[in-house]
Amino acid sequence: MPECIECAAYTKFKNGLCSDCYNKQNGNPWVSGVIKGRIAETIVEGFSQMKSDLESEKRSMQRIWKQRERQIEKVITNTIDMYGSIKGIAGNAIQSVKALELGNGDDDFDDD
Repeated sequence: MPECIECAAYTKFKNGLCSDCYNKQNGNPWVSGVIKGRIAETIVEGFSQMKSDLESEKRSMQRIWKQRERQIEKVITNTIDMYGSIKGIAGNAIQSVKALELGNGDDDFDDD
């Protein structure tokens, strides 16, 4: 048998290389990558990073939404307090604001 020009093995060969050396140089990179697990590992790493980024983004958005919710509640509470104070001083001299009056149908007291 002829000698491999790469590893000097005496075996069947293609283009002057033994089967092992030929497959290393000319093998299907997809198959050799999958066999080594590199492609699968890369895919898992990609999805793991995407999941981590998503969780981080989710926590950030929840924090932002909670902060915005507190700001809105504070503005609503202060507006109601101001309206009540003015209404207490001026009485019927100021126009009623239905959204701030009792019985407007938009109360948080309903258990529906």
